[in-house]
Amino acid sequence: MKQLFNATTNGIQALIGELYARQEKDELKKVFGWTEWLIHTMTTFIFGCAGVLIIPFIMIYTKGIVDADYNQPSFSVILIIAYAMYCIRLPYHIAIKAGVHYKETQHCYWIAAVMNLITSVVLVNKWGLIGVAIGTLVAMTYQTVWMAIYDSENIIYWPIKSFVKQIIVDILISVIGVIATKNIKITNYSYYKWFIAAVEVAIIWGIVVVVVNWIFYRENLKRLTQGLKNNR
Repeated sequence: MKQLFNATTNGIQALIGELYARQEKDELKKVFGWTEWLIHTMTTFIFGCAGVLIIPFIMIYTKGIVDADYNQPSFSVILIIAYAMYCIRLPYHIAIKAGVHYKETQHCYWIAAVMNLITSVVLVNKWGLIGVAIGTLVAMTYQTVWMAIYDSENIIYWPIKSFVKQIIVDILISVIGVIATKNIKITNYSYYKWFIAAVEVAIIWGIVVVVVNWIFYRENLKRLTQGLKNNR
């Protein structure tokens, strides 16, 4: 999933880099704002569905294997949030690469790596793999917030409240999505029943994403809808 997000943002990076080089600030803000919203929305939907469905899938995949307890919801959820945060940081990472601000931001990557290592070492003895997942989550969260602040002050030049609003919308979608799908359970584990549940979860999360974004990002949603129509 990470590779998919990386691959789909290559063209966007080139465009942002060109706009930054020309100092077309208004157009840069529009392109970056659209990119930020699109990546956040895709990440929230895909990883939200994954968070709901991952444990049933693992139980099906490991059915009949009794050498370990694979039902570890805390580890799975924390790891999914960590990788979702990796994807959420992409627009801010793209802006830094497009603006060629490598030297100015290098220490951010070092600090994140140290935070990941220290957190994992401290927590691994007490919580095992959960501690490692927390270390990854802490590092990704730090990088995301730091990059968003740096971009707003040095590259995109727009208020950090835009980032805060987007994060709040992501959390709101996630909370509503989890509550709306909490009663979808797979009692007799099979790939067929998991697939049916996955379709139900995707539909519900899709509705939640559309409704919440219609309230907070109506123009972006209209633009996405129009773009999909034009590509038919």
